[in-house]
Amino acid sequence: MSGTASKIVDANLDPSQVRSVILTEHKHLRGLLAQVVTSAEALLAQSSVAHWEKLREDGRILLGRLCNHIELENRILAPALRDTDSYGPLRARTLIEDHAQQRGQLEATLMLLDDPNQPMEGLAQRLLELVADVRADMAHEERDLLDPELLRDSILTTDTFTG
Repeated sequence: MSGTASKIVDANLDPSQVRSVILTEHKHLRGLLAQVVTSAEALLAQSSVAHWEKLREDGRILLGRLCNHIELENRILAPALRDTDSYGPLRARTLIEDHAQQRGQLEATLMLLDDPNQPMEGLAQRLLELVADVRADMAHEERDLLDPELLRDSILTTDTFTG
């Protein structure tokens, strides 16, 4: 987790603060995702022990951060979603269920990283698929769950014409 998120774990955050923390985390994760892509592509272009070790290191860092991010979203985003509107409890439950499935995928990928018999190219492809999945998931969250109209601090909306 980034320093910001780790310091706010138990705070009672306003919805806009939850949104800000998660968006900051997504920005940091995008950097880690790009690093894994770079390492995987380097390995696919030229298989070597050095590229293999770099990909395994970058993969472990990414998987650890993703696990921490899932826990953060379960702690602060799920409760914020639950309180949004009549669909809030469904959104929160779906998020937590999706995270349970994602955690299983992360753990399976981590086992592949730790398997010295795992073909290097296969692992590189698996990590590239994981990166694509994570990027799609973050785009979905940002579009559908982190919308400022959904995660707003006031439950009252302002009418443009009457105030």
